[in-house]
Amino acid sequence: MAAPEFNFNPILLLLKGILSFIIVYLAFFYVHKNVYSHRTPTKIKRLLGYFYLWLISSCVMGTFILIDLFTPKNLDFTIPNPFDLIFIGILMIAVLGYVFLKNPDKLYAFLPITFIIGMVGIYSKLAFGKSLFNSTKGRCLFVVAMIVGYLVFSVLNRIIFKTQSDK
Repeated sequence: MAAPEFNFNPILLLLKGILSFIIVYLAFFYVHKNVYSHRTPTKIKRLLGYFYLWLISSCVMGTFILIDLFTPKNLDFTIPNPFDLIFIGILMIAVLGYVFLKNPDKLYAFLPITFIIGMVGIYSKLAFGKSLFNSTKGRCLFVVAMIVGYLVFSVLNRIIFKTQSDK
């Protein structure tokens, strides 16, 4: 969201989405298989399990890189400057609307960091934001904003888990 030009490639998005879905499905399958296993693995089997997990993780990361490298670039759509601000704003409002319409009394920990990233994306595309984020002060401000967002995320997660464990 903070890139100077907002490029959108639907094929790249589709391929990465399908790969992410497959990876999440396989990860939950693997966790389910190992959590409910009645056998305790030996040290060598545990070591082989870590090696296999490392190998699979490396293949997954390599697949994401290969998708980036070999997806045709002629399908990129560039959203021009005033419309990318509108697009980011609509995305932020849509996320907020969806969350509060779905369950208005529930606390969501991901919202502060999502809106910090969105606001950084909007400010970096505005005239005064471009000069600010290209300076050292702007980069420090970005890092501080991200740290504050993650701290708020951690505190909200702690509150959510505490209220769920009390029930």
